[in-house]
This record gives sequence, C-alpha cells and structure tokens, in this order.
Amino acid sequence: MRKGEKGFTLIETLIVIIIFMIIFSLIFGALLYSFQISRSQQVYDEILDDINIFIQQLSNELRQAYTITFPAYSTYSDNFADFSQNKLIEFNSRDDKNQIRKIIYSFGAPNSKGMREVLYSLNLSTDGGFTYQSVISSQPLTNKVFKNIIIRRPYWDPKVVEVEIFAESLLPYGNTINMYRIFLISLRQ
Repeated sequence: MRKGEKGFTLIETLIVIIIFMIIFSLIFGALLYSFQISRSQQVYDEILDDINIFIQQLSNELRQAYTITFPAYSTYSDNFADFSQNKLIEFNSRDDKNQIRKIIYSFGAPNSKGMREVLYSLNLSTDGGFTYQSVISSQPLTNKVFKNIIIRRPYWDPKVVEVEIFAESLLPYGNTINMYRIFLISLRQ
C-alpha cells in the first residue's frame, strides 16, 4: 500500500470476518433453538389433541353404556399391566332406534418404538344382542402415540371409570416427549 492511501489490511479484514461469523453463529443457534422449541410444543399439542379426542369420545359413550366389560389385566406391579389381548374396553348401549350398540376400543399394532394407536369398532344389533352387524371395524381414532392405556373401575366408587394414559412421541431431532395423564369418568349407572 502506498503512503497516504487509506484501506484495510488483511488482518483487519480477517478480524471483521471472524466477528461476523461469531455473531452469525449465535443468531443461527438461537434461531435453531427456537425452531426446536416450537416443534416440541407442536408435538406436545398433537399428543394432547389425541388424548382429548380419545377421552371425550370414550366418556360420552361410557355415560350411555348399560353393560361394561373391563379387560382382565395381569398386573405384576402397581405401574404396569400385561396386555395379553389388545382390547381396552367393551360396552353396550342403545341408540335412538333402540338398536344395541356394541362398542370396542382396542390397541393397534405397535410401531418400531412400541407406540400404538387406539382403534374404534362399532357393531349394531336389532335382535336384542344375539347377532351383530359390523358398522365400523377397527377404525383408527388416534395417531400412534400411546405407550399404554389402563382402563379400570376403582374400588372406591363403582360409578367411576379411571383411565390412565401413557403417551410418547419422538421429535425430529431425536428427543422424546413423554406424557402421563389420569382421567376419572363419571357414569350414569
């Protein structure tokens, strides 16, 4: 550089580039973190939506039921149950035309992470429950987010059904969201 000419030296230019790279990486890291938090919240909301759909439909139909068949759980501790059959609950109710509705909630096949969807089956009988016609057979009611669902009638009140839900979902960046909820559904019986 000649004397009297103004300009930037190579070292000054490298320092400015390094400062810009540090600032850019901080901004990019914060932006990436905010996208991960946003996606986590979206997955959390999807799990809650699935749980709410399941609980709302189950509670509406259980309140109309006149016979409820609970599955036989083979419990080996307070927190886990062995589901030798995939049926969660089965019950009968009557519709407006006095047809008997047999409703079955069951688990679908687990995916590679062990999560399942809840399936809904509806059968109608016009002859007092001797024969049933399948109306809806194993229709998915939820996404595959449920690890386990336990439906039981607590000993302290026969007019209540207790539903325990263990849900989990895998986030795109490798973490999982786990959720545990307990619901009490009051029956008309």
